[in-house]
Amino acid sequence: MRNRILSLLFLLPFISESVSAALVEEKDYVAYLFTYFTGNHISEEAVCYGVSMDGYTYYALNNNKPVLDSKVISSTGGVRDPHILRGEDGQTFYMVLTDMVSDNGWDSNRAMVLLKSTDLVNWSHSVINMQKRYPGQEKLKRVWAPQTIYNKEVGKYMVYWSMQYAGGIVKKVWAAARQAGFGSYFPKSDGGMITDDHIPVNEKAKIPTVDVIAYYPDCQQSSFGPTWHTVSDDMAHLDKNVLKAVGQTMIQVLYTEE
Repeated sequence: MRNRILSLLFLLPFISESVSAALVEEKDYVAYLFTYFTGNHISEEAVCYGVSMDGYTYYALNNNKPVLDSKVISSTGGVRDPHILRGEDGQTFYMVLTDMVSDNGWDSNRAMVLLKSTDLVNWSHSVINMQKRYPGQEKLKRVWAPQTIYNKEVGKYMVYWSMQYAGGIVKKVWAAARQAGFGSYFPKSDGGMITDDHIPVNEKAKIPTVDVIAYYPDCQQSSFGPTWHTVSDDMAHLDKNVLKAVGQTMIQVLYTEE
């Protein structure tokens, strides 16, 4: 188990255009597209496509090989955590990526990659280095797992990602796990940071938040497990014993909170 990093929200000019085109009707959609990367080697830190007709069962396209050249679109030569969004006009697609090669260290990256396409094949791209682009980010060590949303109130697309963590909450949760008899599921050891998107809780409500996730230190594919960010990442791989340990621990945290 590891600390979760909190998220920050920025409006990026690359995708800040207003929406005016007519929306595509739901009946015109025929499939679901899933974007993923396959591992921690630089050759695996690239965008792959999976497709599904029902939103549950996905099939890898291009023989599970990358559909974009990471060396062309990034500053580091590798990309991770792809997130794709269909635009409000129904015809434009936006993708955001972590610009990172994990072999360079988990604190090594400072940038994300923004991409735009109208056919899912040809993409324009732009690298945004947060340290250089925005004042006050000189001490920034990581820009991880960006995602895009459309804000209807301002009529613009917005990107958010993760940069900070809530260490105090981690200590409280780990202590509760030991009290509840599930200490073996929450090993008392330090690991690398990971990211997620808790903007409404962390940034708006100002409540420090962590995620509790499975950790596989000896897994070759990923420390999140062999199916993480793959087309096999489904409900069949959930462990009921782990779910019980986490659920009971969360109840212990709530009932002992002053």
